[in-house]
Amino acid sequence: MGPVLAQRILTHRDQHGGFRSVGDLRQVEGIGDARYEQLKDLVTV
Repeated sequence: MGPVLAQRILTHRDQHGGFRSVGDLRQVEGIGDARYEQLKDLVTV
């Protein structure tokens, strides 16, 4: 994950509140199925 995607995650969180589940990451622009599969086991909510 690079700095652009990290910023998108932070911006999404700031605009929509905290994530309720790891699956909510799919709502972030730039996180599709493949990227989600890479991230899901690295993230906790």
